[in-house]
Amino acid sequence: MPDKLKRYFNSISDTLHSKANAAGVFHGKGDIGQCREVICTEFLEKHISQRFKIGRGGEIFGTNPQKYSGQIDIIINHDMSPAFKENSLVRCPIESVVAAISVKSTLDKSQLFDALSNLASIPQIDPQVLTISPLSRPFENYIKCWPSLS
Repeated sequence: MPDKLKRYFNSISDTLHSKANAAGVFHGKGDIGQCREVICTEFLEKHISQRFKIGRGGEIFGTNPQKYSGQIDIIINHDMSPAFKENSLVRCPIESVVAAISVKSTLDKSQLFDALSNLASIPQIDPQVLTISPLSRPFENYIKCWPSLS
């Protein structure tokens, strides 16, 4: 890694660490978590393509009306897809999701299993959605492009 890039990310890391420590002075776990979600969101907004939208707090749904995720802390989705934002919460289709992020202040065994369980609640892409004519490659090729869905 070039030295300037290394210094850049070390500086960003120091800044994020300071902000996370400052967020930890609140008493309520929800307040600490929300502050840290904001810190993570601000970092992502500065470092990912503008073609992606970042939403804090929301759920992801599939084509089956009964299939939806639990509460996801941060959702990154493509800007070409509909997103339903009501009361500052994001609801978006799985087909548009690029990343789903769980933010934890302390990652112990219990919190890790909770985060993984919540992320596992995200519905999978329905194969029928990928069979529309503009998508000419076989379904399996699309899944291979999305490591987060494997």
